[in-house]
Amino acid sequence: MSLPQSIPTSPPAVMKSIDRGVTGFLQEAQDTVRRQYEEVQESVRESPAASLAAAVAVGYFLHRLPLRSIINAKLRIISALAPPALFLFGAAKVYELLKEESEAARLKREYGFTAPPSPAPHYVD
Repeated sequence: MSLPQSIPTSPPAVMKSIDRGVTGFLQEAQDTVRRQYEEVQESVRESPAASLAAAVAVGYFLHRLPLRSIINAKLRIISALAPPALFLFGAAKVYELLKEESEAARLKREYGFTAPPSPAPHYVD
């Protein structure tokens, strides 16, 4: 199975493609936020009293929320899940290292040479 011609396979082309995708996504997000900000500005200009009442209501409800309890609960959950997640990440890296070493040993045994070092990733400026 081969890749379609439109998908870049060389590292510099992949990095440029990723860069273009991320840049496009960020530009679209910026345009959306700017458009929504302008819509809110327009609605505030049309009815400032209703906007003020909405702001007061939102402020009141935010003040009444138990934010400290919510943050503490999130921190407890994160602190409980972080050690197993870090352990699994470390185990995956050890497996990856052992797999590379066994592949290098197999190549040396079969062909009498070591695997070439993997090239450093190319970064787009």
